[in-house]
Amino acid sequence: MMELSRTCDTAAPIATSSRSLALLMTVLAANGRDYMAGIGEDLCGLRIGLPTTWYNDGIHPEIDYALEGAAAQMRALGATLVDVAVPDQSAMARAAGTIALYESARVRARDLALRPGDFGEDVRARLARGSAISESDYGGALALRHWAQVAMRDGPFANVDLLLTPATRMSVPLARDVEILGPDSRQQLIGEISELTRPTSLLGFPALVTPMGFDTRRLPLALQLIGPPHSEARLLRAAHSYEQATRSRAHPHAALARA
Repeated sequence: MMELSRTCDTAAPIATSSRSLALLMTVLAANGRDYMAGIGEDLCGLRIGLPTTWYNDGIHPEIDYALEGAAAQMRALGATLVDVAVPDQSAMARAAGTIALYESARVRARDLALRPGDFGEDVRARLARGSAISESDYGGALALRHWAQVAMRDGPFANVDLLLTPATRMSVPLARDVEILGPDSRQQLIGEISELTRPTSLLGFPALVTPMGFDTRRLPLALQLIGPPHSEARLLRAAHSYEQATRSRAHPHAALARA
């Protein structure tokens, strides 16, 4: 694992299902917690919040439709879904970007000076942007991080167990469309793709992304579940229950092949 930002770097396993993820978490975390404990339970008793601002601003209609379906499915599984107000997530996303750029530029400064050819054009441009960020702006972003953690704990997570959001607002871009972009446009695209997951990296709160079907191009859509500190088992329980009740992880081409 290569360090980029000690504040925003997130180390977590990737698996083909939330059940497999729970097994991995139990072994890798080695903290005495059994993340499999809630696997197989329904969602009765869970309160899931649907943010009323920011996350759905400018969302692609197909993603919005799929998210409504995911919310309905979780309600059918026993969860109580409620609308919740969330603090300014756009400010959190900007702060996360500032912190990550500032820290990565300084962590990789020596390597970049000695071996610039080891870095791609996009990465060099990103590190250059980070070098231009002032210490004052970096300090301000760190201060906002503390405010954001308190605001999320005392705000939405005082009333709900989890938040349900889209993982992205935009449909998945194709590789051939990304390859023709210049460095600045690619960086902008990366920023747009990661915008809804970036605040969680800033907060340091647990989150889980799982498929929620496919768009009309047969490309994947995904939802994000976010929880307060130490809610990993709850996230895994909710995601596993949803995955078992849907065919969101089954690629449509597989269904066509079996037809």
